[in-house]
This record gives sequence, C-alpha cells and structure tokens, in this order.
Amino acid sequence: MRAFRFMAQLDFTLDEELVRAASALGHKLRHIAMERIAIEFEKLMAGPAYKRALSSLMAAGIHAHLPDMDRHLLEKVIDDDRRPVNALGGWALLLYHAGDANWLAAWKRSNATKREASRLARLLSTGLDTFAIYDTPEATLDTYLRMEGRTDRALELKRALPIQRRSELRFDGRDAIAIGAKGATIKQLLAHLERVVLHGELSNEETILRKEAGAWLRHEERS
Repeated sequence: MRAFRFMAQLDFTLDEELVRAASALGHKLRHIAMERIAIEFEKLMAGPAYKRALSSLMAAGIHAHLPDMDRHLLEKVIDDDRRPVNALGGWALLLYHAGDANWLAAWKRSNATKREASRLARLLSTGLDTFAIYDTPEATLDTYLRMEGRTDRALELKRALPIQRRSELRFDGRDAIAIGAKGATIKQLLAHLERVVLHGELSNEETILRKEAGAWLRHEERS
C-alpha cells in the first residue's frame, strides 16, 4: 500500500520485482489494521498521479484485498475527470461511483469523515445551488469547488448569502410560538423562512418575516 501511495505522490514507476512481491503478498493485508490501510489509501488518492497508482494497484490485484473494492468501481474513478484533491475528495469520489451511502463503513473512518464524504458525494451528483452553499461547511465546499475545477472561493460564496446561519434569521422559535406554532410545525416554519430569505424571495426583516410566518401557518392549518 505504501509503495502505491508513493507512486501516486511522486509519480514514478514501481520496479517490476516490487510489484510481483506486492501481488504475491497482498493477501497479508488482512493482518493489518484497517485504519493504517485507509491512511495509505487516502494519501494515494490525494496524490497527483493517483490514476496511475490505481491502475498499477489493480494490475497487481491488490484491490481484491481492500473492502468492497472491485475493478469496475476503480475504473469509474479513473475515468472521472474530477480530481480528488485531498482525502475527503477521494472518499467522496468512491462513494459517488459506488452509489452506496454505507460503502465507507468498512474502512473505519471517523463519523465526521463519513458525514462530509457523503455530503460531498451528493454535491458531485446534484451540483451546487444556493442552499447547498449555505448548508455545506466551508472546507467541504472548498474541496467540491477544487474537484470541479472552479475558481470560486468557498468563503466568498458564503459571504454573498443573505444569512450565514439560521441564528441570523430575524425570526426564531420564540416568535413562532408567539404566533401559535407548535411542535414540529415550528421547525418546518423556520426552515421555510430560512429558504425564502436565502433565495432572495424575502428580506431578512422582522416585520416581513412575521407576516410571511403568519400566512404560512394559516395555510398549514387549512391543509
């Protein structure tokens, strides 16, 4: 794993004898902690020559000893024009092509890594819109933009939004209760106001939001 990782990072060709030895001994990876294997694989995916390294890894049959990894999946990753750029991008690209939100579980990564890789994989599928910019952490958004080859800056995209977080909304849970909202309706009402402000349909002003909230609540009560 380390040999293929260095190949990806430094863009050199592995000695044929080394590749034969790796192929013959690949089954011994089952004796290595998955966390250590995952770290090497993350570094491989973040390397500039990751496609060459993946191809060589497949040719040596090492992929057969990695969790839920098959030739078809790796070929799709290699054919994808989007570059992983970092570990998170690498996992997201694999998740995207695996088409399984639970694919990463066997690799023993942190909950934060699994959450953000899944979020990034969804972005690779759906693309970016106003709410995605708002809802995606800056670091994950930056990875997405770099993977897509975009020149936008994540921080600038976020700063251009009317609000940066729900706490900036000039209507909160207490206001919702004051106009008669109860239970799950409070969360739904705040989510509605959050979206209309983000999409520029309403200004983030207390009077305007209170009026919209009342109209929304009356509509919900009738339906």
